[in-house]
Amino acid sequence: MINSCIISSLLYLIPLSYLLYTDRNYILCSFFLLLSMFAFLNHCRTYTDKPRYDFIDIIDRILILIITSYFIIYHSNSFFVWIVLFYMIISYLYIIPKCYKRQIKVIIHSSFHFITSISALLIFIYNST
Repeated sequence: MINSCIISSLLYLIPLSYLLYTDRNYILCSFFLLLSMFAFLNHCRTYTDKPRYDFIDIIDRILILIITSYFIIYHSNSFFVWIVLFYMIISYLYIIPKCYKRQIKVIIHSSFHFITSISALLIFIYNST
């Protein structure tokens, strides 16, 4: 059975595609591409309860920080950014570490990918009009 985190990590290609389609911010496009690639590579490995702090995991986390910082700096006036940031912090730092069942962790982590990628797309669409 394929891990839903593998599939949901590819959702970062959606805001990337929108940015490419609207012909703007190619640096941010490259960050979304790299995030999708490294998140995919990170979730293709076998699951362990302890986080890995290797090259793939560190790059994945750095890319998340860069993209999150972009949204805080350039879209901080959007209430939606703060709601998603709150969800990211709660799910990634509180809910996932407290879960004992692997399936629930995978579902929460997949929802993290889904919500952050779709919210990025919605923020881009909202700010382009």
